[in-house]
Amino acid sequence: MDLIPMSDFFRNMMLELGSDQGLLMFAALVIAAPILEELIFRGIMLDGLLKIYSPVKAIVISSLFFGLIHLNPWQFVGGALVGGFMGWVYYHTRSVLATILIHASFNLTAFSLGYFIDIEVIMDLPYAEVLGGMTNYILFIAGSILITLTCVFFLNKEFKESVPVLLA
Repeated sequence: MDLIPMSDFFRNMMLELGSDQGLLMFAALVIAAPILEELIFRGIMLDGLLKIYSPVKAIVISSLFFGLIHLNPWQFVGGALVGGFMGWVYYHTRSVLATILIHASFNLTAFSLGYFIDIEVIMDLPYAEVLGGMTNYILFIAGSILITLTCVFFLNKEFKESVPVLLA
């Protein structure tokens, strides 16, 4: 958000969505969106792309579309990265349920943040200030990368030890 200024329209929309902490918003964000989006992007799109493209190309294409569907540049990068991760998990497991659970956990984290931080305040601050300074920001990023790489390492190890998935 520091690199691409947000229009008032998007800012107001994000504030409105972020401030709604009701049961209906929970059901939409944490239950409905993961189920519908994963059925579409992994269950239909990625599954079809895997039949005609290499796994890497199929995962990249589906994850880019996943980032685009969020319809704003501020969620594109995160959506594409998470979509790539979920595509990788789907490729190895062929389980839409696994990707639904991953997606739901990401959305639950975002939904839960509304209870702990004032979204209107953080939208006007650089991320380093939101986290309490540059040191905390660097530690947060480094810790996130370390946790992610550790999870990917153990998942990859598990995938290699499991029965290989036959590709159509």
